[in-house]
Amino acid sequence: MKYLSFLATLIIFTTPALSQYNAYFNPLNTAPYDDPVFPTSTVRCSQYLANKGYRTFADIPTFPNIGGFVNMTDATCGTCWKMTRVGGNETLVVAMIDGIGEGSPNTVTFDLSHSTMVSLGSYAIDLAVNAKQVKPSFCGL
Repeated sequence: MKYLSFLATLIIFTTPALSQYNAYFNPLNTAPYDDPVFPTSTVRCSQYLANKGYRTFADIPTFPNIGGFVNMTDATCGTCWKMTRVGGNETLVVAMIDGIGEGSPNTVTFDLSHSTMVSLGSYAIDLAVNAKQVKPSFCGL
């Protein structure tokens, strides 16, 4: 029995920490994520972006697929998310560069560029997606 317990613990701790969420998007953001010359110094992850040499949104490899989410911290700056519209086939990777306030720890709400919303197949204000955090290298970060 101790062997099985150890094995279960080993499996849990060696599995990659990828999270999957059903998220809703609100494009009414304070930073114009579609503006290629908008300075990165105005977003929550400005220091992270400056250290990477990204001075404008267009410098970010996934541009215009950028955004923010609730409860952003220094540790979550530059995270990369693979997103697929619920009920659709459109899939994108999106770099998270900004914080949009605080929310429930049980849900993730993203704020994306209008271009990302359209690429995911929505012209609406809210969009249900499956979002899975992937390695930052998927976003070129």
